[in-house]
Amino acid sequence: MLPRLGIAGGLESRHIRVLDERIIAVCIWRSSFCAKLFFDTAWHERAASLWGEAYQIRFEAIENASAA
Repeated sequence: MLPRLGIAGGLESRHIRVLDERIIAVCIWRSSFCAKLFFDTAWHERAASLWGEAYQIRFEAIENASAA
């Protein structure tokens, strides 16, 4: 259920890692608008039905363009 380059408009890059038995995904988007357009209400409902309380999402803006 992760966004894919070329399919999810505005997705710049996607990074997947397993850390402490958890899957961590970091997705870098062109804008927060693009990210929130992809992660809409239907997406959150589907994620909740699949993973319940184990699912977490966080949006953070990158202030410095060189940090990306």
